[in-house]
Amino acid sequence: MATVTYLYKRIHRWCEFPLFYAIVNVSALVTSGDLVLHAMRIMNRLPCPAPLATMIVSLRQLGLHRWTMFAVATAVPPVSLFVMGSINPNALKLTSAGALFATLALTLSSASPGGRSFNRPM
Repeated sequence: MATVTYLYKRIHRWCEFPLFYAIVNVSALVTSGDLVLHAMRIMNRLPCPAPLATMIVSLRQLGLHRWTMFAVATAVPPVSLFVMGSINPNALKLTSAGALFATLALTLSSASPGGRSFNRPM
């Protein structure tokens, strides 16, 4: 049991997103004072729209145009938008999870060109 606890602590230490904080804290080197906090929040928000756009495009290609925005609003609750406004690596994880689900749904659906490739004989 001690080995499992040791491995968990060792793995957990490496998964604390040092690259994320290195990117977000670049703005602290350029600015000072209260502006640092706002600049770090902006740096946190910069990568988040790309997965959201991927999710919307993937859901639109499924052919369910009426339900696309409802699906996006359900997949991206207000708390995830709140997290995007703070300095937190979970914002990118939340938006990427929605994009991954939408892309997998598009890939595995029979209506998409990518989905038909699974049904073709080799």
